[in-house]
Amino acid sequence: MRTADKLNNFKAYLGPAMNQKLALMRAEGRDVINLGLGDPDVTPPEHQLKALTEAVSNPDNHHYPSAYPIKPFYDAIAAKAVGFYEALQPSFVDYQRAVLDNALALASELSRLGLRIVSGGTDNHLMLVDLTKTGVSGIEAQEALGATGIVVNRNTIPFDPQPPMIASGIRLGSPAVTTRGFGVEEMKRIASLIVKVLNNIDKPEVQKQVKEEVSQICQRFPVPGID
Repeated sequence: MRTADKLNNFKAYLGPAMNQKLALMRAEGRDVINLGLGDPDVTPPEHQLKALTEAVSNPDNHHYPSAYPIKPFYDAIAAKAVGFYEALQPSFVDYQRAVLDNALALASELSRLGLRIVSGGTDNHLMLVDLTKTGVSGIEAQEALGATGIVVNRNTIPFDPQPPMIASGIRLGSPAVTTRGFGVEEMKRIASLIVKVLNNIDKPEVQKQVKEEVSQICQRFPVPGID
């Protein structure tokens, strides 16, 4: 095989691969290591295993913090299996498309309503919102929105003047609500509710109104397998 051909086949060089659960996977959260994915002519499986064993057993190597000998968690292993199985289904592609569509709708609506999206938008399931112009800190937004049932995380922004525990931004994502069945229109409504809370950060009566509407929306889209 020519070098150019090998470069075009990324699997030939993949070898041991770390896979961390992302929100998109809807699976258990710890890392998993995949062996045997590489071309055996390039990286024989026994060499992959030897290299991985040496890396994990080296106490000076901090790239594998959770890989030291610990008791296996069989529930976590089962959860990973379910997650990978779901990811192999044709319907998972539709889910991923919906996740992206919802994220784009949320980011666009927040931007239209006056909030700045760091990086100008999103091309995945996440977005970082700069709250600097609102005068509301990340932690204030997190707590106020949390009181209404809208869960976000405070997050620092580039060159953030605030310390990380306060932060000047919030991080939002679309996978969880997409799993519940939210669509583009619901994402636009969520954006308006977020802005409403941020613009009335010190008004508990507004938070109460938003909480009631959030509850009504969630009742229309129950959590699969729970509600």
